[in-house]
Amino acid sequence: MKLLILGKNGQVGHALVAYCEKNGIEYQATGRGDLDITNKDEVSQFFELNHDYCFVVNATAYTAVDKAEQEVKSANAVNHLAVKSLAEQCRKYDLPLIHLSTDYVFDGSKKTNYVEYDLVSPLGVYGETKLKGEQVLEEIWQKHIILRVSWVFGEHGNNFVKTIAKLSTMKTELGVVSDQYGSPTSASDIARVIVEICQSCHVKSQGKWGLYHYSGFPVTTWHQLAVAIISESKRQRFDVVTNRINAIRTEDYPTPTARPTNSAFNVGKIQKVFNIKQRVWHDDLPAVITQLKKEMDL
Repeated sequence: MKLLILGKNGQVGHALVAYCEKNGIEYQATGRGDLDITNKDEVSQFFELNHDYCFVVNATAYTAVDKAEQEVKSANAVNHLAVKSLAEQCRKYDLPLIHLSTDYVFDGSKKTNYVEYDLVSPLGVYGETKLKGEQVLEEIWQKHIILRVSWVFGEHGNNFVKTIAKLSTMKTELGVVSDQYGSPTSASDIARVIVEICQSCHVKSQGKWGLYHYSGFPVTTWHQLAVAIISESKRQRFDVVTNRINAIRTEDYPTPTARPTNSAFNVGKIQKVFNIKQRVWHDDLPAVITQLKKEMDL
């Protein structure tokens, strides 16, 4: 089984490369410098020369949620139009495509966990362009898996976990939103899930294509996650100076783009179809904090 990993320098792409290396899975990985997925001609030329894959994994995305409001064209180019080009090439060469999407396709107004068939209603440009990417893939190519994930964090790149851990060494008091709910999901866990999906479809794909939700467990808030991050930072002997983590409301922390109040996923479908085991997100915090410690040379 050979994978093409698009977006090797992102959180999930980086973790997926590491997972393949560790588990002896054959792969080819590209970053922006190797392949500009927003250039339709370049994408076409790439696949003309490179199409000996069992699966293509699109881990690329424009993820700057607030900047997307001003950079609509850039967000749409990566999250929507590039997906269209990839879907066309995958259809041409009969390559199954696994595409990552987001909880931001929902407005967060639902009181219970979101299932795959719930009404979508994105609150901003980022969510809108990710939804368009989903829709165009569904229209063009039947052999696809759309994997919606939420609250992603990882050892590579910037994310909430690293940000809070850094701030804990600089500020005695933090204010963190406590009325937004979701499930943190580590990039390494997403990499595992992607590979398990590929392995399952490689054996038998009938009835498995389509849309799925996956996230870590259990549901929490940003405030509760921050508490867990700082606790782990202390355990790893960070020079933590934060002694108070204030629970604040969303309205007290305004952002250019509204965030879903509820991002919690029901993962029953992916568990049933692929026998995917949900991982406890707290178990993945230590590795991320350890990596940050190396980066900060503590």
